[in-house]
Amino acid sequence: MFCEICTDFLRTIADAHVKGEPAFGEFVGSFEHHSTYNAFKRALDKGCALCKRIWAQIGDEALNMVDDELAAFGLKFQWILRVPWGDRSNISVRIVPAPDNAFQWYYKIFLRQVDSSEDRLLLPDYYETTNTGSDACFVLANHWLKTCLSSHRNCERLRPSSLKEWTPSRLIHIKGINDLVLCLQKMGNIPIGVEYATLSHCWGKIPDTQRLVLTSENVSSWTRGMPDLKSMKTFDQAIIICQKLGLEYIWIDSLCIFQDCQDDWRQEASLMSTVYKYSKCTITATSANDDTVGCFFDRDLDICLPTRVEFLQNQICFPSASKQSIPNSNLLPENSRSKALQGYYDIQEESHWHRNISNAPVNQRSWVVQERLLSPRVLHFSDRQLFWECAELQASESSPFGIPEKEAADFKTLSPCQHQYRNLTDLDFEAETLSQKYTRLKRGFWIWESVVSAYTSGKLSKGSDKLIAISAIARELQPLMRCRYLAGLWEVDLVFHLAWCSGDSILPSMVYRAPSWSWASIDGGVLPASTYRCFSEVYLVEILEVVIDLVGEDEFGQVQGGHLNLLGQTIDLEVLDEEEESGLHQVLFNGKLNFATILENNSNMGTKTSANQLCCLPLYLHIPDSILYLSGLILECVDATKNEYRRVGLLEYSKSIPVEIGHTGKVSIEDPFLLNLGDVEQKEYDSLVFKKGSADFREITII
Repeated sequence: MFCEICTDFLRTIADAHVKGEPAFGEFVGSFEHHSTYNAFKRALDKGCALCKRIWAQIGDEALNMVDDELAAFGLKFQWILRVPWGDRSNISVRIVPAPDNAFQWYYKIFLRQVDSSEDRLLLPDYYETTNTGSDACFVLANHWLKTCLSSHRNCERLRPSSLKEWTPSRLIHIKGINDLVLCLQKMGNIPIGVEYATLSHCWGKIPDTQRLVLTSENVSSWTRGMPDLKSMKTFDQAIIICQKLGLEYIWIDSLCIFQDCQDDWRQEASLMSTVYKYSKCTITATSANDDTVGCFFDRDLDICLPTRVEFLQNQICFPSASKQSIPNSNLLPENSRSKALQGYYDIQEESHWHRNISNAPVNQRSWVVQERLLSPRVLHFSDRQLFWECAELQASESSPFGIPEKEAADFKTLSPCQHQYRNLTDLDFEAETLSQKYTRLKRGFWIWESVVSAYTSGKLSKGSDKLIAISAIARELQPLMRCRYLAGLWEVDLVFHLAWCSGDSILPSMVYRAPSWSWASIDGGVLPASTYRCFSEVYLVEILEVVIDLVGEDEFGQVQGGHLNLLGQTIDLEVLDEEEESGLHQVLFNGKLNFATILENNSNMGTKTSANQLCCLPLYLHIPDSILYLSGLILECVDATKNEYRRVGLLEYSKSIPVEIGHTGKVSIEDPFLLNLGDVEQKEYDSLVFKKGSADFREITII
């Protein structure tokens, strides 16, 4: 139900539609909510669904700001009605505080017209429940799973002949709810073709003495019977979920990989792509910040699930309280009835996928990026709803037949395992045309750099896992890339992709994990070079050799050393002050003043500003629309006798090039930075091209 004030608010929205406002675009109105906390609380106590949603947003802030008696509370809101492209079946309403309101926040709700063919409340045996572990919730979960298995071609995981009999090294066999044993491949007690689930979870900050993990000491006893999992609710409830889905086996990293043996950990990490790729379904403890929290949550239906309302010609009804109806302000005139909101609408939180999935605790972990992408199916247990994610469907309890397109994320499109990429990876190398190669590499780089961007924005509890925790995706992507993998970068087109940058100024890792020219050498988010690519770059360096010293035999695994040898031209660099307005730095190129954008990946760089410590290595440039753009690495000299350097940042430089109408030939540019790199020439139709100079390049090494 709704209180009188919220009912008036809904009536106002309906009236706006009757008047045809807006035909499309936005319409802005305002309303005063409850003037005192006591009035607000009475509406909450009576169960007003919209008041409860608003309170869930501002409750803690409100209690901290109002006086002890909570009387002077007045809430004034503006509301912004958006009808996307005039589509009145999907209406967005943004509630924002009035300028003089004490609480500065905004809240979006979404009115979605219910299609009888996709009505969540008409699914057989499904009904709304106050706990996410209910039988009704598993009716929906099994519906998603069976639909995907039977009709989603892009979610298929066809095994090559070499993997027909492959099984994980260890699996937990669920004989009964309290009867679990660890099965070992080497003991021959894992069936060929076994169907199993995998678990994605946050380990959290549980003390090591309280953790439940597999070790070389307890493995023998676990093969006879595993300990009680109830202290780790996430594990315990994952077992229940498997049983509800009809699966007898589950793989859990902390229970199936030795946590006291680095060799075993590295070996199993190299198999992780296969483990997740051939899992029947990945269960995700989405809202749990550690393993004691679990997958199942109690919930308030008025806040967590949509509120169903029926708009009639002259009243608003609430199906859950069918005896109550509230008259509209006016009976609709005959010529306005076609514009009115009519039928059932679900009122729900807009962008609930991003709030409950993208921003969930588990998805802040870098490890989970590859777990989500490689798994054919992911069943998310959030604290509000169940969510489903596969290559062909993103769904929730609110929208079981598919999240509205504008709300959905396209994360699964990054998976290199999708059926649509098989025609690219199956191409014969010798027979591949230039166009096919371009398409293959373009798709490969798009996947990889999108993954790196998402991956580096997450958190790793162990910095040494930096390359391991993304290795499974790299392994799956190699058939698209068809080249060497180099500590987070790919050998093909390497010069361009050296120009990654970090959004943060940070210290490099204290423990070595990658060469400085790799993004894996630092913490924090990374912006890939191809974000601004135009495919007309002129390369200013030549790569001679790339050497990677691996910890083990896995080329996608941990690294203990490496270097990059290339021919290029270094320019002495001194970084001066940054201008606040433009964000540009004053820099000295070979002692002459200029301006450039400095993107640090080492917070020590600012203490090494003199020309004998820093230099710039120009990588490439291009000239679109009469503006020259250049990208170069900022290097710190490590050993002058060996011409050995370390990357500490990225320099972006731009300069407007004068164009003389009708002129052809060399363009005169007085620029100390470009002086020795080459010449700009003007061609017919006033186009500009860069001709690399003949200056002697020298061989340098970046470690």
